[in-house]
Amino acid sequence: MDLNQINFWLSVNAEKFAPESLPVIKRKLEQMDDTQMMYLQSASFQKPSTILIIAILLGWERFWLHDIALGVVKIITGYGCGIWWLIDIFSAKKRTFKYNFKQFQKATAFAGGAYIPNVPDSSSNNENASTFKQNATGITSNPIVSKVKNILLSPKTEWEAIDKENSPHTKVLTNYLLKVAAIPAVVSFLGYIFYGIFGSLPFGYAFGMGFKVAIMMYLTVVGGVYLTALVATLLAENFGSVKDFNKSFSLAAYGWTPLCVAGVLLIYPVPFLFWLWVIVGILYGIILIYNGIRPLLKTPLEQLTPYVAICVGGFTAAFFLLIIVLSYIFLGGIYFSVLSGLSFMGNISRYYRL
Repeated sequence: MDLNQINFWLSVNAEKFAPESLPVIKRKLEQMDDTQMMYLQSASFQKPSTILIIAILLGWERFWLHDIALGVVKIITGYGCGIWWLIDIFSAKKRTFKYNFKQFQKATAFAGGAYIPNVPDSSSNNENASTFKQNATGITSNPIVSKVKNILLSPKTEWEAIDKENSPHTKVLTNYLLKVAAIPAVVSFLGYIFYGIFGSLPFGYAFGMGFKVAIMMYLTVVGGVYLTALVATLLAENFGSVKDFNKSFSLAAYGWTPLCVAGVLLIYPVPFLFWLWVIVGILYGIILIYNGIRPLLKTPLEQLTPYVAICVGGFTAAFFLLIIVLSYIFLGGIYFSVLSGLSFMGNISRYYRL
């Protein structure tokens, strides 16, 4: 690789790596040609400062560093009673350096003369090069994880990419929504299992109720996205926007992402965490919808505020309508009544005795 290219790449990415690893990285870059550089350009590196902020505010940084198993254990154990949270804050920067160096090693594994499968010739046209780069992306990141991170951390850029994808709603449903919607459902189920094992609830009752709550959560997210998309589509022309259900569905599906991700809070089925989940998920969802409505539905600036208000109203109303109605269908109102009360164990024990 050209020395100027190496220096430019290092100037952009040096902060993402430990200082002691930079000489090794520079030597590796010197062995690479332009074709091999395409692997490196497709790699996903995390900013240590961003990971530190996530570690301090939420404690979910392990998910961004693809340490999913320990991330789940950390949440289930209540962040190790706060001790694990503090340890991870102090180690966040070091773990980010380690993660980025591993990503660099993966992306440059073929450098230095090793065989590179399906690598286009250096004289390939731009279309083939672009296709190769897209295929190489799968080496370093999971598509769902990358999509979630992008929509949460860089929504403006991601909304433009989503608009260009122009995916039918069935593809967004099967490839994205049905997967991220499982987060609050699965976590809720685990929360009730936790109480059944370590709490005072009979395990059989906790398992049955947890299973019903999981179904309720799953249907709330999926049904809520469809209702939000329907409202946005039906009223689009009234606000000078594009009437396209596929676009509206993408807006709703990705706009509901914070509510899905924040579902990890439901590991403890108590009123405080339930309402924290609702507030965090809906407020950040409103921000995402506000940023995505113009790129996707081409809403005129003068109509932006009222149309956003309508879509946000549909989003919020769909959530509360579904969770209340489904609560009464599956649980006879137990879930919503319990989480609206002051005491989880007291209220649920009362229902259990009945």
